[in-house]
Amino acid sequence: MAYRYEVLKGLGKGSFGDVVKAYDHKTKSYLAIKIIRNERRFHKQAQSEIKILDLIRRQDKKNNHNMIHMKDSFLFRGHLCITFEMMHCDLYAALKKDGFRGFGKSTLRAYAKSLVSSLRVLRRSRIIHCDLKPENILIRAPGSNDIKVIDFGSSCFDTQKVHTYIQSRFYRSPEVIIGGEYGVPIDMWSFGCIMAELHSGRPIFPGRDEKEQLLYQMEVLGAPPTSVVQASSRRASFFGKNCEPLFLKDKKGRTRLPGTRPLGKAVGTTDAVFLDFIARCLTWDPAARMTPREAAHHEFITGVKPTEDGYGPAGTPVSRSRSRSSTSSTTSFSTRKRDSRVDATAAKYIASTTTTVEVGSGGTTKSASAAAAMMQRARSDPSSSSNTTTSVGASSTTTSTGSRHHRASDSQLLGAKQMRMQSGEYDRDVKTRGVGSTNHAPYATDA
Repeated sequence: MAYRYEVLKGLGKGSFGDVVKAYDHKTKSYLAIKIIRNERRFHKQAQSEIKILDLIRRQDKKNNHNMIHMKDSFLFRGHLCITFEMMHCDLYAALKKDGFRGFGKSTLRAYAKSLVSSLRVLRRSRIIHCDLKPENILIRAPGSNDIKVIDFGSSCFDTQKVHTYIQSRFYRSPEVIIGGEYGVPIDMWSFGCIMAELHSGRPIFPGRDEKEQLLYQMEVLGAPPTSVVQASSRRASFFGKNCEPLFLKDKKGRTRLPGTRPLGKAVGTTDAVFLDFIARCLTWDPAARMTPREAAHHEFITGVKPTEDGYGPAGTPVSRSRSRSSTSSTTSFSTRKRDSRVDATAAKYIASTTTTVEVGSGGTTKSASAAAAMMQRARSDPSSSSNTTTSVGASSTTTSTGSRHHRASDSQLLGAKQMRMQSGEYDRDVKTRGVGSTNHAPYATDA
């Protein structure tokens, strides 16, 4: 092919075309070539896949986030071709080779860490994989726990969703089944299903069609919340007027009532930590579903138990079920962390400064010049210490000394920011952190 690639054997087939093993006579190495069928609809989807693969390659420059990297793409006799590195086998084949007995806890944790790393990059890039399953996760070499996520042929950006029929059925999220609004959380649902299957060796929700798939999901998780059902366009196909399930029997005529099968029995384990990890992935409401970032700090991944205040070592947040629409979530750890990036040096100083902010009897605070002076002193004397504490919120900074409090308003913080910009210090700090620079990657928020 193209006077360069020598096709050796076929590796697999799909509706898109074929995947073959080839030898690259230019680089003297073996690789895999995905050959797209010579049809207009497949070409259009393949061009979208190349765009996504190119973004992944730029977001994962060091190639350490466990996603397949595109080496090259070219057109050969009307067929669009994409080249990848050669891998060993997929996780389903590994399960099958082991007699579908499932993997041990250490192997499970290694796979989970790798997949969470991949999902965090995808979320930051606002990419929905749309077909996460064991067959699309490849092991790099025999006897290795290193894996890579492949097949972005069905993927899309969360701002450019065009398909409603996505995801393989066993790993399909409920919002896709009943016609709800979907986004990157559907990959976390698939991830939860995959982890359960890798432990037990069998799919947790083995439905033969969408009705039975939803039936299996409700049997373990209970009926979905009314708000989730009412927000779905296909609810009439699965639920009655009062949001009650219409189908309670499987294909063999066995009745399966919602919430009658414990998650531990479905997964085949009594490990409370692992079950909590799975349960947070398999949440009906996508807004309350665990995010990749929260998964990375979960006890199953870290091996460290959370403290009573919900934080692990070094102040790392431990995941918990929550609704992103909650107003209280705006003052969460992630919000404080994001806001503190505006001036990390000043925030660090204010937490340990010896300066006491005076408050008059009427509760009025000092002017913007006082706040600006504090931030200026932060740069010249970062080693000062005191009992003064600071919390950085969504739009204000609160400094407390004993029973006295000072809240710097938005205008005060803006005045301090303008002073820093005039002195040239703000621009240097921004460039040092990589925010706002010309080569900064898009959507680079911590997932």
